[in-house]
Amino acid sequence: MIGQSLTVGTDRIAPATITAAKVTAYTIRIPDQNSQPMVTIHPDGRLEFGEAYEPDEAARAFWEAVERFAPSPAVQKFGVPLAARIDAALARGSQAERLLRATLVTYEAVHDEWTDSHKFGALPTCLVCADTARIRAFLNEATA
Repeated sequence: MIGQSLTVGTDRIAPATITAAKVTAYTIRIPDQNSQPMVTIHPDGRLEFGEAYEPDEAARAFWEAVERFAPSPAVQKFGVPLAARIDAALARGSQAERLLRATLVTYEAVHDEWTDSHKFGALPTCLVCADTARIRAFLNEATA
């Protein structure tokens, strides 16, 4: 890695260069948009923070650089565009599940408030109860 450089950047930081210099091991420098050191990781594990240090930006730049050198298995197998679409679909599915769970809690609370009498068997074929049971079974199956 000596003599090699790595260009990194994020949405808010213009592309910059991470360089590795041989001391007794590698020193990693993550610069800001003005090429000033944001953070330096020394071979002994010490961290040196520059004046422009922003934890989230430095972390994002570091992991983006790591991903360029060692892409995720999904990116290796499917390529960047398809892996991004898969990740987006999974994120939408996770969001839909969270919304469904929240809706189910509200639905059950409102239903229980309105139909207090059938908890004791007065309405043995309540469709709301049947739907709630099916949704709950689906969610339990999905997380098992």
